[in-house]
Amino acid sequence: MVIQPEFSIPFQLTFHQYERQWEITQFSPDPEVQLENVPEVVENLDFSITFQSEHSDARLYMDGLEVLSEREGIELDDQHRPYLPPEDKPYVIFKNTEDYYPLIPGHYRITVIINGDTYYSLFRVIPKQLSQEQWELMRDELEAELRGLALDLVRKHLGVGEALFEYIPPKKLFQFLIIRKRFDSIMASLSDLMTRVYFHTQKHYNLVPVDRARAIDQESVRYKLTHPEVQDSLKSPIRRIEYDLLENRWIKRILKVLSRHLEDIASSLMQYRDALAEELNESLLYFSSSGSKIPVFLREKQRLLADLQSFVVMAQKMCKGLQIIKLAAWFEQVGELVEPTVSPVLLYDPRYRSLYQLYRELQTESMEIVIDSHYAYQWKRTDQLFEIWGFLKLCRTLINQLGFEGVSGWLFDQEYFGGNLLVPTLLPETAIVLRRDDIQLKLVYNALIPSEQGAENHPIYMLGNFHNRPDGRLDFYQNETYIGTIIIDFKYRPRRGRYAFWNPAPRTASRRPAATNQLIAYRADSASRYLYGSHIDPRQREQIRPVLETWAIYPGYRQIEPETEYDSNHHVRLLQLTPGESNVHLKRELENAIANILRMFELYRGSSPSPVNS
Repeated sequence: MVIQPEFSIPFQLTFHQYERQWEITQFSPDPEVQLENVPEVVENLDFSITFQSEHSDARLYMDGLEVLSEREGIELDDQHRPYLPPEDKPYVIFKNTEDYYPLIPGHYRITVIINGDTYYSLFRVIPKQLSQEQWELMRDELEAELRGLALDLVRKHLGVGEALFEYIPPKKLFQFLIIRKRFDSIMASLSDLMTRVYFHTQKHYNLVPVDRARAIDQESVRYKLTHPEVQDSLKSPIRRIEYDLLENRWIKRILKVLSRHLEDIASSLMQYRDALAEELNESLLYFSSSGSKIPVFLREKQRLLADLQSFVVMAQKMCKGLQIIKLAAWFEQVGELVEPTVSPVLLYDPRYRSLYQLYRELQTESMEIVIDSHYAYQWKRTDQLFEIWGFLKLCRTLINQLGFEGVSGWLFDQEYFGGNLLVPTLLPETAIVLRRDDIQLKLVYNALIPSEQGAENHPIYMLGNFHNRPDGRLDFYQNETYIGTIIIDFKYRPRRGRYAFWNPAPRTASRRPAATNQLIAYRADSASRYLYGSHIDPRQREQIRPVLETWAIYPGYRQIEPETEYDSNHHVRLLQLTPGESNVHLKRELENAIANILRMFELYRGSSPSPVNS
């Protein structure tokens, strides 16, 4: 139910944004209010509201006021909820300065309470540079990029290629890889348990001839007193070893589960191995009959077939290895586990614990990638969302499309032990090291560039004092020699227009937008004492800018522009990256950047008469 404008409401609410103002008139007594036409406010633009009423006790509550609760004009009720009292002048909700936190795209509820009556309404904040669909796609793609990078790391730790995931269900493959990774320690535990398993001794009583009774205790005496008629026999205690304990029943259960998993996996591996072999034989027969060279993709399938065969053999050997424990003298004396109560021995004895941990890991449906909860805060602001999304696009393109391998830093410092992997928050100053052959890249996120040359972990410094914290930086090394940098800034704003980030046309820097001067300064003010190492004369190095280019990456919504443009006067490259698009040009530009960095290194190295110490 929505109260239409003709219904009298004892207050007036007006929105002001940019050069526009409009009155909010649709209110309902139902807290689950639904509006046909929800009023819209654009993110990151100055926004204020005017709340007026003849009732001095009127209160306006609104989602988002909590971030303004310490500002003058906002009051707190007895439950410490912020609200606005009636006021004839506008109250600023957001101003495009660092003092205000921007409203996040999404729906916001308005609640007005007057004389015990409550009125509800809604408004929506829409993205400025993206459509709502693109904004949601960007958020989803960011999570997919995080999970994809985590999966790359898991594959690296487990030692398998991506192609194998296409042939075997991930659940079975992960189970096999987890067992394979832990199998040596499992077999060591089982070998020890063959002869040194937990047991209890229990006292039993047998009637034996008096002259053969080896021990007498109170029970023996009690039996003799209660049965005086038995003269030639005596109830004598005998101690027996009891292996049928809870922890040993667990071992028996775990071994059955392991054996079943390995048998299923071996069967599945053989099935996919045979199917791939048949497919491969047909293709090889065609190429051999035609005399053509075997293409690369078929050679890759041959390697995959070899991997599958080695996995089949390994799974079968592991199945046989597990049977060794069944030869233990105690194994047949142990019963089945009925109620899976955890024995303390499973937790403190390392032999039992290793088996139990493996069992627990195998109970999960598949590996779980856990994304740090702090991302929820970073994803709220669209500019931060775009920045992290773009940074991870760079990282994933380098790994998935250009063949680099994550070596260290951020996610790549995490250890995967099976079961789950935490994707940590991407914090400022994070440096990710990537390597391909003799080329090493250091992808740095939101780090301060010093104003003086320091240690080699800061290969460049800035001659100016203002533009020294880019969103991203790519430092290039060849055989440990620093050979150049690409600086990257993510601009969540239009390339042209009133709030443009790029307008280099005016000849005087003071007339350019501040963001334009920033992009130009990143290269113009850069210097390094490490560039090209000992391969060039230090005097020659002073004339070279270590930053080859500055990249400005921005979304392309509501504008038809080239995917990439280059300003050769200032060495600034403009790249569109848009959620939901293929963005294939990013790979091309990264390839070109690597080639240009290497070419420049060869050029300067070749121009130096002989290696010198810098």
